[in-house]
Amino acid sequence: TILRTPAINCVGQSYVWLKFNNYFIQFGASTADVEVSNNGTKWIPVHSAHTGLAQNQGTPNPQFVDVNISAYAANQPTVYVRFKWTGNYDYYWFVDDVVVYAKDPYDVGLTNTGNPNEYTTVPKVHYNGQPLNLTATAKNQGGAAISGVKVKFNVYNSANSLIHSAQSTPSGPIAVGSTIDLTVPAFTIPSINGTYKTEYIVSMTQVDANSSNDTMFSYFSITDSTYARDNAGFTSTLDGSLGISSGGIAIMGQNYRLLTPDKLSRVSFYVTGPVVGDTTTMFLYNTMPDGTPATLMAQSNPYVFTAAGAQWITLTFNTGTLSLDTGTYFIALKDHYTCDNIGLGYTDNNYNPGKAWVKVNTNNWSKTEDLGFPCAYVIRPYFICAGFKPVIQPSANVGLCAGSSTTLTATAGTAYLWTPGGLTTQSITITQPGTYTVSVTNAYGCSAVSDTTTVTQHNNPVVFLGNDTTVCGVLTLNAGPGYASYSWAGGTSSTQYLNVSNTGQYIVVVTDSLGCVGLDSINVTVISGPTIYLGPDAVLCHYETALLDAGPGYTAYLWSTGATTQTITVDINTVGLGSHNFSVTVTDNQGCKAIDTINLTFQNCVGINNINNSFETYPNPVKETLVLNFGGLLQKDAVIDIYNTSGTLVLTQKVEKENSTINLNVKNLRSGLYLIKLNTDNKTYFRKIIVE
Repeated sequence: TILRTPAINCVGQSYVWLKFNNYFIQFGASTADVEVSNNGTKWIPVHSAHTGLAQNQGTPNPQFVDVNISAYAANQPTVYVRFKWTGNYDYYWFVDDVVVYAKDPYDVGLTNTGNPNEYTTVPKVHYNGQPLNLTATAKNQGGAAISGVKVKFNVYNSANSLIHSAQSTPSGPIAVGSTIDLTVPAFTIPSINGTYKTEYIVSMTQVDANSSNDTMFSYFSITDSTYARDNAGFTSTLDGSLGISSGGIAIMGQNYRLLTPDKLSRVSFYVTGPVVGDTTTMFLYNTMPDGTPATLMAQSNPYVFTAAGAQWITLTFNTGTLSLDTGTYFIALKDHYTCDNIGLGYTDNNYNPGKAWVKVNTNNWSKTEDLGFPCAYVIRPYFICAGFKPVIQPSANVGLCAGSSTTLTATAGTAYLWTPGGLTTQSITITQPGTYTVSVTNAYGCSAVSDTTTVTQHNNPVVFLGNDTTVCGVLTLNAGPGYASYSWAGGTSSTQYLNVSNTGQYIVVVTDSLGCVGLDSINVTVISGPTIYLGPDAVLCHYETALLDAGPGYTAYLWSTGATTQTITVDINTVGLGSHNFSVTVTDNQGCKAIDTINLTFQNCVGINNINNSFETYPNPVKETLVLNFGGLLQKDAVIDIYNTSGTLVLTQKVEKENSTINLNVKNLRSGLYLIKLNTDNKTYFRKIIVE
């Protein structure tokens, strides 16, 4: 029988491969050949499925075949593939998934990682720092030879932090389709609970055309009580299940090693195929030196399934929790002959020779791999005493602040005994420094004493904001540096400083790095300082005179000219032409200060000289009517302008030169300080008034 493909055009492809799945069983002398031709006449054998098979033997089902046919197909316009079976009253050959494809010249990939440890999950006390084997298998999956192949091994802890990195020695050249095992020295994971991830990354000297197959991962976990040989995430990597057909008795299980005496409380199994009413039983054996199950030590009561289909079951022994000495033990599940076939789940991920065993009917024990199934069963025993170590929360040293208390809580259990004190509750309240331990008995009767927790005495922080005070304007309160947190009552700051502009009481609470708290308060009286206004900046003629008035009623005046009077007169003889700043600082009877500045610019103008006179204003302060007495000052008509402290013109009044005195109605002005500016005969005069 011959199956032949149509012609396939491989022009432009230098690396051509053929892949397919097949299943062949030999009975007599049949043959199963795969042949390639580039002309349809001359056929070249590239694979023989029958090679090495005796009567009643067959290939794996399915067997994946991947063949390099570049020597016959590269750059050929007509390539044919045929499957040729010859036999006489013989068995069969199945062929499926036939693909002719082109490969990149350079492609290295990982095909396997060595078992990092005999177990994937180990109780801490039975781990004892066993090293992880860091090995990986790389394959030349391209169409040309490669060189400089190496693997980088990275180990990460549960927090995904890198804890170890190593790189293998570069190897090569590696022929097309060949593999190489690469390794680095073993690494010992710290004895800390958690899941550890190993990352394997392959590289080579050439540029890799396909990076998707360059990385693989393996995992190893350390726990308090659980053993496992399968990947803990088996639900995504379960490779199948093993069982014996109905009518046969099968006991299937695997070995577990104890490095210290312990108690076995229960075992979980992942089973497939049961129907409601099926029965199974768990067994425990000790073992011979080579690992073979020896003497039955304990068993569970028969377990009857109440649900069908794949499921977890957890069984206990009919004698209760078992106390086991150091050594290797075999844990197994029995498939009763009266039941349908019950399968025990397995994975190929962590196969270890000589660890899994099967006994069928009265036959001798057989290694599972000798029956054609190199695998690890999904069996998880729980050892609960040797790894039991109660802890006190918080488990580190505890700081006790003066006048406060702290609570110590032990691991959950059925009984507690604290030292000192003899208290028997899970949690205790501590008000005095000292060292504390607790003995806890758990639900399985295991008792152990925690490590010592030390409670130390800490002083509360001392903070001082200062004595109660009265201030002008704004006061900055300082709680002191170095605290972990600040909280102000009466303000919104969460830092060391608080700016205060209102009268009141202010409280700060500080917390140091140990969690201890201190506080202080201060009463602050804030008073308003004086407000002065010298008037708007002005431009004056060289013959004009300016009278600058800081206002009445202050205890002290200090001008930028050095004068200490309420008013100063400024003219060109004083400062000369140009622009000049004049400032004054006033102090009131409470010691509060205020300052203002005015700019006056003197320039040459055409006009008559200034008569160096001024004018009077009274009463000052004024409520309603302000009297302005000019004497003989006015030589021409003049204008009176009144400004508030913001420089806004609020009132203006024309004055005829014949008037020596005028009355101004200021009752509509708000209380405050105002500047009067008199403009007359090319001269400017200033006075200050206060409206009550």
